[in-house]
Amino acid sequence: MMKILFILLIASSCSLLPTKAPEPSPHLITGGPDISGLSSTEMENLLRKSTTMGGGIFLLEAIPLSRPYLEKKWKEQAEARSLNKANYQSGLKQNVSQFLEQKTCIEFSYSVTRFEKTKDISNWNIAIELEDEKFDLSWVNPEDQSNTFVSEQPTATHMDKRWHNKAIACTPVELNLWRGFTLKIKSAYVPWPFSEEDSIDWIFEALTKEDEAAVEELKKKKYQKYRGW
Repeated sequence: MMKILFILLIASSCSLLPTKAPEPSPHLITGGPDISGLSSTEMENLLRKSTTMGGGIFLLEAIPLSRPYLEKKWKEQAEARSLNKANYQSGLKQNVSQFLEQKTCIEFSYSVTRFEKTKDISNWNIAIELEDEKFDLSWVNPEDQSNTFVSEQPTATHMDKRWHNKAIACTPVELNLWRGFTLKIKSAYVPWPFSEEDSIDWIFEALTKEDEAAVEELKKKKYQKYRGW
């Protein structure tokens, strides 16, 4: 009886352990039937990654711009705004040309507390590392990236200002992001003793059996020390 009770207790405790969320589908990048029922918001939530930097002073988020995501977003906007077919197709074609054809683009957003000098997008550099190659990204129309707005954050003694900004950066190469990649992030100003560099990893499920080894290798690299720029 005690042996049976012990087994039941072990089984019960194991069921309470948190389960690791599965890696997102590579079809979020390439397109496929398994994501056809997702909304653009659901796709965005699966694609978006975030991290903190500078001891929590910086909050960083990024999302790779993919064809399935942009197509779904435009379809939803067309329905919400009652756009005719011509306007819908024109808007989608413009976005595809701007962010997908012969290029790879990332939407990058961040917020900064107590460190106003880093609020401008010109103080940030990002690059994609994929299959041991690094691809620098350039901000799209940086002179127009004046999206900074200010909010306030309560502390134990006062209200701290927080600056927010968002921009899109691209590299003039179409990359196979579905293979998994790392976004390297560098800030011009970071308070001592924190590093001016950080990274965010995207790992997708293997698209084919042949990709499984590459995915496992990428997972191993994720836990290796960052090599720097």
